[in-house]
Amino acid sequence: MMKILPMIPKWGIRGKLLASFLVSLGPLILLGYLLAWERDVLPYLILAGLLSLLLALVAIWWLTRPLSQLTCRALNMVEEFIPEVSAKGGDEIEQLAGVLESISTQLTRALAERRMLYSIGQNSTVYFDLDNILSEIAESAVELLGATSGVIGLWDKEKQVFRDATLVNLPQELLEREFPIEESLTTHVVERGHPIVLDDYSTYPRRLTLLDSYQFKGAIGVPLLVHGECIGSLVVLTTDPARRFSAQDVELLARFANQAAVAIQNIKL
Repeated sequence: MMKILPMIPKWGIRGKLLASFLVSLGPLILLGYLLAWERDVLPYLILAGLLSLLLALVAIWWLTRPLSQLTCRALNMVEEFIPEVSAKGGDEIEQLAGVLESISTQLTRALAERRMLYSIGQNSTVYFDLDNILSEIAESAVELLGATSGVIGLWDKEKQVFRDATLVNLPQELLEREFPIEESLTTHVVERGHPIVLDDYSTYPRRLTLLDSYQFKGAIGVPLLVHGECIGSLVVLTTDPARRFSAQDVELLARFANQAAVAIQNIKL
């Protein structure tokens, strides 16, 4: 027995289970031996049962001792960690939670962007309905940027006028209008040829007074470029006063504008 026990830890949990089973089986083997020689076996039966129970309890303790030690270590680590967290006031944990939430939001947004751009790219190569493609692009941009409304407008170089090609949550009557280069944010983007970001559209000098009832706040406009030439613009607006569009939002909107420019170029070809 003394030679077997030192080897048991090397066997792991399976070895311990086997050893415990064999040890607990000892009294039963002894009982079988006595039954072969004695008729009055009741005292021996009781004794064998008690020994088996005792050995089983010892085996259970032996098997669960490592788990108990591990539990004690874990509790000690938690007890040591809690005062440290309390001493720091939880500021680091709040900062970490904020960082993790920001990363999660960015990943979700990036996946949604890839899914939308892939869908737009597929539709652009399969379908040749420019109105539907531009409508999908504008709706996707509004959704992904958390905006309220959006518009894609095209510049008619020959007539020197601007026409809205698709609208999202805006008056449909705008589709019938022609805008000079000096009017509206969409034409301003075409005139300048680069993105424009507004924190308060309601104070923008070139705003459309027709949209004053919407009480738009933040807005972004990016150009649609084909071989360096601006052929239109993509604009999104929000009514949320707390929403401030960032440089990352401009880059994202520019990718949608690029898809629109590619679709227009492909269909015209």
